Amino acid sequence: GSKGLWAYTALTTVKGWSGIYQEVDAQPGDIFDASAFIRTPPGFSWVGGSSAFITLRFINQDGWSIGEVDSNKLTTASTGWQQYSLATGPAPIGTTKVALVTYLEKPATATAGQSIANFDDVYLEKIGTAECMTDNDCSNLDGDYCQSDMIKHDEGKCVNYVCEAETITNQDCNLLDNDYCDGTDIKHDDYTCSAATCVLD
Repeated sequence: GSKGLWAYTALTTVKGWSGIYQEVDAQPGDIFDASAFIRTPPGFSWVGGSSAFITLRFINQDGWSIGEVDSNKLTTASTGWQQYSLATGPAPIGTTKVALVTYLEKPATATAGQSIANFDDVYLEKIGTAECMTDNDCSNLDGDYCQSDMIKHDEGKCVNYVCEAETITNQDCNLLDNDYCDGTDIKHDDYTCSAATCVLD
């Protein structure tokens, strides 16, 4: 387009970079897509070993980056626009914002050099939120219940950001069954499960 972003490194022999960013609010578990069209403008310089790309940084409440995801990179001079994209997993615990950065870097060189790149149609979208980040997010699955004569317990677990119920047997009521003598009679106590409790039938 006619109003794209121009990015420049310093004209120097040392390693240099340029980064322009925009932050948006986010929360743990948010999932994002981002992309930008990138090129090297015709007639402008490009130092070998340079790269231009976008990166998405997860920011905590103190303003520190706690994780990032990079797109693929433009690494050779190319005047044709190409789209570079990234897709994130769920934002880590502690995330309060994400920053989308257009990034240009060049290596140290023997003689002074400068790299220049254009960015256009920069795009960021939240495409979803993970169902869970920790087991505590799955507590709605916790519960005790009867299965035949056994007391079962489901414990909600977060597995790959999805809530799953892990089932264990708390008690087998049949183990309480008992034969005994009552005078000259043989008696039998038979326990069954009712409302997640062993009760004498």
